[in-house]
Amino acid sequence: SSGQNKSAISDTQGYFRLTASVGDSLIITFLGYKPEKIVVEEGLKEKNSFLLEQKIEYLEVVSVQGHNKNAQHNFQRLRGRNIQINPVIGSVPDVIKSIEQLPGYTTQNEASSQLIVRGSLPGQNQYRIDGIPLTYVNHLGGFFSVFNPEMINTVDIYKSGFPSRYGGKLSSVIDITQQEGNSKNRKSKLTLSPLISSFDINGPIGHSNWTYFVSARKTLIDPLMAGISYLSAANDFTVAYGFHDINSKVTYRMNDRSTLSFIVYNGDDYLNYWSGGENSPSKIQSRRQTVWGNWLVASKWKQYISKRLYTDLSLSYTRYRLKYKNQYFDYNQSDSALINYRYLSTLSEVRAQNHYEYSLNDDISILYGAEFYQRSFSPNQINNGTSELINTFHLEPYAEINAKFFNHSFITAGVRFNYYENNGFTRNDFSPRMTIGLGISDRQHFKVSYEQLFQYDHMLFTTGFIANNEIWFPADQQFLPTQMDQYSISYIHNQLFGFINLDVSAYYRNSTDVLTYKEGYNNLFGDPTWRNKIASNGRATSNGIEVLLDKETKSYSAQLAYTYSKIVYRFPEVNDGLQYPFEFDRPHMLNISFSKPLTDKMNLSIAWTYQSGLPFTPAIGKRLSPSVNGELDEVLIYGERNSDRLRDYHRLDAGLSYRKQSKKGRPVEWRFSIYNVYNRLNSYANFYHYTDSEQYLYDLDFNGKSINLYQKTFFPIIPSFSYTIYFD
Repeated sequence: SSGQNKSAISDTQGYFRLTASVGDSLIITFLGYKPEKIVVEEGLKEKNSFLLEQKIEYLEVVSVQGHNKNAQHNFQRLRGRNIQINPVIGSVPDVIKSIEQLPGYTTQNEASSQLIVRGSLPGQNQYRIDGIPLTYVNHLGGFFSVFNPEMINTVDIYKSGFPSRYGGKLSSVIDITQQEGNSKNRKSKLTLSPLISSFDINGPIGHSNWTYFVSARKTLIDPLMAGISYLSAANDFTVAYGFHDINSKVTYRMNDRSTLSFIVYNGDDYLNYWSGGENSPSKIQSRRQTVWGNWLVASKWKQYISKRLYTDLSLSYTRYRLKYKNQYFDYNQSDSALINYRYLSTLSEVRAQNHYEYSLNDDISILYGAEFYQRSFSPNQINNGTSELINTFHLEPYAEINAKFFNHSFITAGVRFNYYENNGFTRNDFSPRMTIGLGISDRQHFKVSYEQLFQYDHMLFTTGFIANNEIWFPADQQFLPTQMDQYSISYIHNQLFGFINLDVSAYYRNSTDVLTYKEGYNNLFGDPTWRNKIASNGRATSNGIEVLLDKETKSYSAQLAYTYSKIVYRFPEVNDGLQYPFEFDRPHMLNISFSKPLTDKMNLSIAWTYQSGLPFTPAIGKRLSPSVNGELDEVLIYGERNSDRLRDYHRLDAGLSYRKQSKKGRPVEWRFSIYNVYNRLNSYANFYHYTDSEQYLYDLDFNGKSINLYQKTFFPIIPSFSYTIYFD
């Protein structure tokens, strides 16, 4: 009624705060529910509950909401429904695959979920489940992420303008909020696909204010992989891989202002290899096993103390571990194992965090709080021997102010103090961050931001039996904390030309004290001198331009995301101290996606991806080198690091979903997807050899033979499907 439009975004519990006058109209909307309009009347309480009616629709057009309709926020938000619609391998939705569609995000390799954000390393991303950091986030070395889409309510993604409540990582924050159980009825569903099966169930506990949500996934390929490998190898060896994850959340709604939640997550990958046995012709048996994964146990209390003050308090325990076992028996000599090698690497954390939000009025709010956590690192325990256990302590208070002015403009200024201690090594660092938004109109905004961030742990990949594994270790006098300074500017125009949304960003990042392997090394497995393999004092710089266009109507949605970037690294001990392109530097990336309902029960989605080829180090000649037997062998001479590139990468994916009623009247959904529709043979890796056969794996005798460059391709056209049945 005053002629001003005000808006507020609720939190994941549905709470929001908005000052209104008598006669004003409130319009409450939520994806998948019918809007409700309410006129403010005299005597309306400060505390109100609004129950929205769900739409009776099978399908909706939804887009990956990379475009920020509200420019006063620095995050991009995905919802569970956004994630479910993207075509992916195995017809198994994945949150990381959805994030890849946004500008500035890519992954290490094809089909990977190891996220690279603006040129930073995968270990520099922070993933949170209901605000609790999780260490390891991938299955099968990155083929799938650990986040079960059935549990996801919202995903908030930050790559600049980080709020002060986030700390400890440099590159991005992926904050995932899990769903709560239905408070009225029990609901469940079962999904089957050739790769993975999943089951989730949620509902009220009795007639109380308690609800639960449990979701579990398990691979189905374990016995199939074991059987195929056993038969194809003429009973000589067996290989089996699988993973599982279980998410559970129990919530107690104490009253309209207070909730208490308990969260448990467990996810493991397991890779097994057997060969021979006591009854085999050779009487030799070999067994190798690798197990890696996470535990997370947490409780979280949320309280709206008053109409102006909100707080949440959480306590959590997380543990990541990588376990490797190698046993070798020769029953011709002894019944005991001749080799019984065991390796263990762990990272555990105990954390307490308390957050407050105080609203002075509709235009000014203050956020403050603190996080305290202790981390225990055991990077390299061998054969159950004495482990190098390293304990670190972190205390990180923070504060932030958010202020709106001139209707469409705002400023966010915050600081985070980081106290870090590791066995006598201490750091006291201030981490400032600021974002200024200038509104030209209610549809056009400029934003500039700056942040200085610190990370007090390091992660390197170590070569595994099939997939690479993560090794974590803390910062100390030798490997200092990594520091990043980032400058960003963006322009947002909603409804450009009356029908399209535009978001253009430019950024510059500079990171110091980055780590990598020294030349010639790629493995830390079980080496007491592992520190000598690491190159330190590195510097990484990244700059780029990101463009996002999206359009959403009732009949279709479309999105175009383009990124241009340049990422270079420099280490005193690598490449003769000269800078070189980052291993995963892709100057050009383009993602185009389109979704359209064909009928009220059927939806079509397609996505096309183009990326510059990854860099690699070329061979420029051969030379003679003494071998272990005293002879001279020809070996390759390599040129400047990452000075050549693989072929450009591109592919088209398509997906179709269809809902219907089963014979028993239950809703069911079929999903069909085709990965790499036109069967593009993209380079996953390359190698130099005299043949493109599997001999390149073991025959390194190049003497007198012509060497050529060959590529390795793993992902041709891959059709897949999944079937879901709902039990409501």
